[in-house]
Amino acid sequence: MYTHCCMGTLRRGATGAVILFALLVSTLSGCAGFEGSGAYPADTYYAGDYDQDYAPAVEGRVAASQPAPGASMARVDDSLVLAMTADASAPAPVSQNTTSSNTTQESQNTQARMRVFSADLGLSVPSVATARDQIIELVEGVGGYVESSNDTYLVVRVPAATFDQSLSAIEQLGDVLSRAVSTADVTDQYRDLERRLQIVEVSLDRLQQLLERATDPDERVAILRDIRRLTEEKEQIQASMTSLSRLAQYSRITIQLTARIQTTQTALMQIPFSWIASLNPLYVTIGEAERPIEIVVPDDFAQFSEGRTIRAESADGVRLRIGGRQNEPAGDAEFWQDALAYHLGPLYRSVERIEVGSYLGVRLESKDSEPFVFFIAVAIRGDQMLVAEIFYPDGAAEQQHEEALFSALEGAL
Repeated sequence: MYTHCCMGTLRRGATGAVILFALLVSTLSGCAGFEGSGAYPADTYYAGDYDQDYAPAVEGRVAASQPAPGASMARVDDSLVLAMTADASAPAPVSQNTTSSNTTQESQNTQARMRVFSADLGLSVPSVATARDQIIELVEGVGGYVESSNDTYLVVRVPAATFDQSLSAIEQLGDVLSRAVSTADVTDQYRDLERRLQIVEVSLDRLQQLLERATDPDERVAILRDIRRLTEEKEQIQASMTSLSRLAQYSRITIQLTARIQTTQTALMQIPFSWIASLNPLYVTIGEAERPIEIVVPDDFAQFSEGRTIRAESADGVRLRIGGRQNEPAGDAEFWQDALAYHLGPLYRSVERIEVGSYLGVRLESKDSEPFVFFIAVAIRGDQMLVAEIFYPDGAAEQQHEEALFSALEGAL
């Protein structure tokens, strides 16, 4: 039987900041504590960043004790915790391991705003093969690299400092058919991940100390379970931070190369639905929705636009786009799924029908020797329809991101 008078949680708000809902230290010191039979010892306290109702995993006895200045109540999964969190008088401790040192250095390097630059460029060139070789030579000459490519397009990465000059030099290789430059500020997103990582590292340090003192087998099992969960959380946060750092350090330029004689244009012109004929895996062709689109983009994606149009991309070249258009001629999602499969299927190596939440669409695989994957799906919302597009540069990128993107898409309406 548990009785308590002091409890708090750490929650992550919409802005990414960590908001502390905890009673003041003076209140904590007056609590009667928890009574039960031992899973954690009387001074078992550790920190976490979770958002569930309090429900202890095991019965335990936490004796009333005087917490250190700056302490507040929090919880990791199913266990009661006391987190040493930063305030004006008591800075949060930071673990002294190699990862933490690297993270601290990375934090100092991101005090300036972290911005991600991306450009989409369409070029008409006399020879696609020659233009490809020229672009690769140019990019490698400034310290960049080719991220992905097929017969008619290249996605290249150049150091952020050379972005403008590289884009200008590539434009000189042909006639510019289209040009779009975008930027996303990921500073707050990155700093939120830093704060979450610090909380997890402090928690893991404390749990390791508790594990060294624990002698009861059940107690050790409970502590090890929470160490495993926090370690997985730490690895996920670090992966997201690495992805955002890569996005900020190397800017992406996508170049669609079109030969002077375009043989596939005839097939596209025969499609009776102009919005389907204009779809392009690399470019935005769908307009804004009538009202905002609600979606939670994965942490390791840089989001370039939100509200009535969604645009986001990952460090390895995956792109997510959602927009809106009038449902004309009026049709349900199944009608538009059939239209996409019928008209676009012949232009690709394979076509597969896909259903994700309210969205019905197709998965298209290109005919290239190293094929890309283009996912297009439609959901009906009133008189409008939402059109979602996902571009995967290769199968490995699809395998890595598909689950997270489909999960996000299920709630995108």
